[in-house]
Amino acid sequence: MMSIAMPQSFAGRLLEDPLAATFDTDAFTRAVLATTQSLAAACELVLVSPDLSAEDVTAACELAARYPLACVTVNPFWIGLAHSVLSGTGICVGAVAGSPGGATLTHSKRDETDSAIRLGAREITTSMQLGALKGRDFTVVRSDLAAVVDVAHGAGALVTATIEARRLSIEEKLRAAEICLAAGVDFLAPESTRGVCGDTLDISLFRGVAGAQCGIKTYQPVSTRTGAVERLRAGASRLGGARILELLRGYEDQATCPPR
Repeated sequence: MMSIAMPQSFAGRLLEDPLAATFDTDAFTRAVLATTQSLAAACELVLVSPDLSAEDVTAACELAARYPLACVTVNPFWIGLAHSVLSGTGICVGAVAGSPGGATLTHSKRDETDSAIRLGAREITTSMQLGALKGRDFTVVRSDLAAVVDVAHGAGALVTATIEARRLSIEEKLRAAEICLAAGVDFLAPESTRGVCGDTLDISLFRGVAGAQCGIKTYQPVSTRTGAVERLRAGASRLGGARILELLRGYEDQATCPPR
């Protein structure tokens, strides 16, 4: 069992009780899975497939509005549409910047972040500069992330750094997490080898480095209660993905049954 304290950036959204200040992962898991609403508050719908149409995005956002999700993340082109559909629901709009691979120029990431926020995004997901990390140019990696954080935090938006953990050694994963924390990101999101085992190992590893300093997201497919429990108990504080509504729909009839 791992004792962690949740940063205000997401603790207040998930739980409004003493657990929000300091709690263990088992207690956190039970609290999140207490109801469909509390689970939804720890979920993020991700709509970044390049073939999604306006009708697809609209329909998904309208369906998502049935639940108090933390966020719906879209490609920059659809920020305005998602913001319009979700207006008044309490669900924030997120957007990607500098994805995939993080190989975009830093000033382009800053510009994308600024544009996304102006269009209504309140969470930014950006990718770590993987090549610079592999080349051990850690100053470049940190300054690249910090540039996005500076723009986002200046406008009151949160930043998630995705890390392609499946391409990294253990040492590189640890270094990547440390750099993200130094840059001031709000969430770490390991992109792991597909499967529960690889995903939970990386979540646990990143939580061990991050402690209470930031949240941990998983974007691996989670559509069952078992999958949710495994990720949450490993240390995740946000469950994300394109299939997250399947999890919530399947949970509605059994939401009051806590995990054993």
